[in-house]
Amino acid sequence: MALGTNSKKYRQEQTIMKENLINSGIINPKELSREELKPQVLQYLGIEPNRLEKLKLWKNKILVSISGVGGRFISYRCFGVWYKAIRIAIENCQNREQLLYIGNLINKEVERFGHHYDDVALEELRQVWHERAQYIKAEEKRLKAIRERKQAGQRWQDGWVQVIINCDSFQALQSLAREIERQSHKFDDLPEISQGMARIWQQRWQELSMSSA
Repeated sequence: MALGTNSKKYRQEQTIMKENLINSGIINPKELSREELKPQVLQYLGIEPNRLEKLKLWKNKILVSISGVGGRFISYRCFGVWYKAIRIAIENCQNREQLLYIGNLINKEVERFGHHYDDVALEELRQVWHERAQYIKAEEKRLKAIRERKQAGQRWQDGWVQVIINCDSFQALQSLAREIERQSHKFDDLPEISQGMARIWQQRWQELSMSSA
């Protein structure tokens, strides 16, 4: 039993170690631009366009067929389209969990495929990652402030609802209108709050009208 457990743990660790930007689904090689990749491959190999017979995008490598030489496999990580895809993935991160996940994958990539990675391009990716991190942090702060503001407005509205419901006359209800209007200006940035209060007040007015008919 212990051996089986250790074996399972080992396989899980191996799976995590082998995780990269491709098998995680972050980058799909078939979606890379061939128009951009082709001149990069030609420059990398130092050959003329007429010598390039075939360019196949396999899952983990590019198969390049060269006239007079034959086939050759090259890593995607040698080309600009790879770094462009990573940059887009980073810029598409909507929260810190996604950003940290991609950051960890990039670190694993560098550990495993470091000989393919360009130092300058890596530094640019780090800058893009940090800029996105700052953006997400600022956005989280902004959204938190909006959320707290709405919660404050909702608490204010909920407090008045019970008071309005307990009004048993038109006179009592009318006496509240001016104070509610005065306080509602604190939430002019939340029109849904003042509109909601108006509906609640009107509903109670209609209820009193029906009960006195």
